[in-house]
This record gives sequence, C-alpha cells and structure tokens, in this order.
Amino acid sequence: YQSEYDHVEAAMFFPNSARKDDGLFIESGGMAYRVDEDGFLIDPSQYDEGWEKVAMEMEGMGAITPCHRKILDSARRFFEEKGTVPKLSSIIELSGMPFRRILILFPSGTESIYRMIGASRSKG
Repeated sequence: YQSEYDHVEAAMFFPNSARKDDGLFIESGGMAYRVDEDGFLIDPSQYDEGWEKVAMEMEGMGAITPCHRKILDSARRFFEEKGTVPKLSSIIELSGMPFRRILILFPSGTESIYRMIGASRSKG
C-alpha cells in the first residue's frame, strides 16, 4: 500500500525527488535518476557526471576537487572492471591517497564514494 504522502519523506532527503510507480527518482539537469531509499542508483548504467554532482549535493559536499576526482576515477574504474565496489584498502592503493586524506574528502567514508560512482547497493 502506498499512501499519498509516501513522497514526502523522500522529498525531505532528496529535494528534487518524486515517487513514481516504478520507484523514487531524483531529477537534475534534465535527467531522472532512479534511486533506492538511501540515494543509491538502482541502475548503475545511469551514472554520468550529472549524477556525481547530485550525489555530492546529497552528501553536503562542495565542488569536486582534483583530489576528489582522483579517488572517484580510481573507484569508478575498479567498479567498471570488476563489477563490484573496491574496498577502502584498494581505493587507497589505486588513488595513492592516504587514509586520512580520503576521510577528510569523504567524511561519510566509502558509502559516499560508492554512491557517487553510481554503484547500486546490490553491487556493494
């Protein structure tokens, strides 16, 4: 059963969201990204740079810096090649960034990295 107020809770967390018959969508830049209740893409093929910006806003982070880019590109490449998300130790190794720097850049840790690279919950 879905009440007429189901979209209200999602809208509190995802201001540009709407509930449709086939799930929760976040709209940005002319795109409608289908997400789960935690803001992870349901279909990783929807990933694009627009999604990164949406996810960055959801995390309450500022602009993507070159350090963010290095980490995100390393994690995304791993995800595309292996079909699964990298562990933190792999992100450290692939990006060359120390653990403390990653936590400064991504205070929510790997969950925010996974969300930003378009990994779905089922792939993590």
